[in-house]
Amino acid sequence: MSYKTILVHLDCGERRSERLALSIKIAEAFDAHLIGAFALDVMRIAAYAEAEAAPIMVALEKKRRDEAEQQAEQEFRAAVRVRAVSSEWRVLAGEPVIAVTYSARCADLVVIGQLEPDRYESDCVPRYFTEDVVLAAGKPVLVVPYAGHFAAVGARLMVAWKPTREASRAVWDALPMLKRSDAAEVVSFERGKTTLPADEISRRDMSRYLDRHGVNAKVSGAAIDKLEVGEAILSRAADFGADSIVMGAYGHSRLRERVLGGATRTLLDSMTMPVLMSH
Repeated sequence: MSYKTILVHLDCGERRSERLALSIKIAEAFDAHLIGAFALDVMRIAAYAEAEAAPIMVALEKKRRDEAEQQAEQEFRAAVRVRAVSSEWRVLAGEPVIAVTYSARCADLVVIGQLEPDRYESDCVPRYFTEDVVLAAGKPVLVVPYAGHFAAVGARLMVAWKPTREASRAVWDALPMLKRSDAAEVVSFERGKTTLPADEISRRDMSRYLDRHGVNAKVSGAAIDKLEVGEAILSRAADFGADSIVMGAYGHSRLRERVLGGATRTLLDSMTMPVLMSH
């Protein structure tokens, strides 16, 4: 398994440049085809706007979006040309979560941005875009934080492990990076000081599984007491000097209802490094 098609979401925000640069580096590492997918939230005009002002506001917003699309395309084409990466440019119409997840069906890895609470509207991203794509893509989703510069991912990986479908999927989806990593740590987080036999068996099985795939990883358990699991994951990753985190995403999304696991919500809200999530 390898990443041969990578889809990166681009929008009106300045952070698209960080996602694009990181996606190009991943595409270079895996000799992958890179798809730049420009997708914006549907245009909405505030209900309080005067009726006579609405057409002017619509025209101004459309002009801003058209200019952002042109600038994003120029940036994308210039960047991939310099790095000689196989690529294509797409402008996705309609509701962006649906459009991006549809394109993800024929991709190996999806790269999107963490939601920035103070800027997502001006960036033209829906309020629940990040979590909805993570839950609906059906592919590994690399979420890039809205702050910080990330030269690369995958050299030092920290995997949050437990014997669940989501975590197992995340390990499988991250295997291309794990095989290329310089160091990897797989950690199962346990509440209190009691280690259950099932946890030890699970860690031993995971260690053997990764070894058979040629991954040199340290597999261990970590007792947590006062910290929540999400906070413990971030703390352990920082201690390890990780450049990225791998974890299962827990939750479901239905009309008017989004329910996420506690650790998933913590990482989506407070990530300090790119996080590869699988659901």
